Amino acid sequence: MGAVFSFPGHSEISDTLSLLLNKGVSVTNGSSVATSAKIAGTYIDQQEKFGALSLMDLPLGSFTGAALTMIPCATAKASIQTGNLSDEIRENLQEVFNIMVAFFNQGNVPHIRFFELHTTPPGWPDEIDAFLTAAVQHADLDVDIPGYGAGKMSLYAI
Repeated sequence: MGAVFSFPGHSEISDTLSLLLNKGVSVTNGSSVATSAKIAGTYIDQQEKFGALSLMDLPLGSFTGAALTMIPCATAKASIQTGNLSDEIRENLQEVFNIMVAFFNQGNVPHIRFFELHTTPPGWPDEIDAFLTAAVQHADLDVDIPGYGAGKMSLYAI
């Protein structure tokens, strides 16, 4: 069995995202990310094994990536419509996932680091589905970014 991660509370997640995006981000209990278009940030330990995963639906991923550098909301919505993140939004979202590693590196657990961003479709490795099935800890959140929009985020850990 892996480490027991202690996910931060809603207010800490809200505070981190609000500070990062320079907006009053709202975080509440939600339901799991169940859409076909998902974005995963994977985190690995020193042995390069998955230790945790952040999952966002396409709207939240697009809005978050856009809000980081104040890309217009219309550009984020265009990415949602096409089902593909623009290169700039994707790069920004990788930085957000990198900072979100702090959600997992709390307490007395082995250190993990951000590894890769994956989207579906395409680019969704089988290891992610296996990880989601094996994960024993998860938190489902609804996230709302003022001026952009809302979406779903789930945090998973073994």
